Amino acid sequence: MSNPQDEKLIVAFSGNPMDAETIKQLLENHNIEASIVNSYTSTIAPHIVPDATVMIMQKDIDAATDLLKNFSLSN
Repeated sequence: MSNPQDEKLIVAFSGNPMDAETIKQLLENHNIEASIVNSYTSTIAPHIVPDATVMIMQKDIDAATDLLKNFSLSN
């Protein structure tokens, strides 16, 4: 039986929309389902919503953390 906590969405990254898209692609390339929240709004109205947020499932947090700890957006 699966743990309901594993199905909970959590924040993997929060920042500018272009970086969020890069992070989402990295996660998806490693078979971690990800989605971006507020990407459009943070682009057209950064004074209202300054950051885009990448969301993942709780069950994927360990794999995502391992990927992101050695990843630099300046690559």
